[in-house]
Amino acid sequence: MGNNGAMGAADFLLSPTVQQLLQLTLADPGKQFAAADLAKACKLDLPQVQETLAHLLDNGVLLRGEA
Repeated sequence: MGNNGAMGAADFLLSPTVQQLLQLTLADPGKQFAAADLAKACKLDLPQVQETLAHLLDNGVLLRGEA
């Protein structure tokens, strides 16, 4: 989310993992994502993605879809 090496507000406030997950999920807000798919797309470990998603869900940043 940075711009040409300059540190933006998102870079300062959000971890790289959060930035990657939000970039993917907010690009297609109507789509439901599985943690494993997000981990693969972001090239992150599944436990790290699951922990970050839990934090984002618990704080209302993301909403859980119907299974």
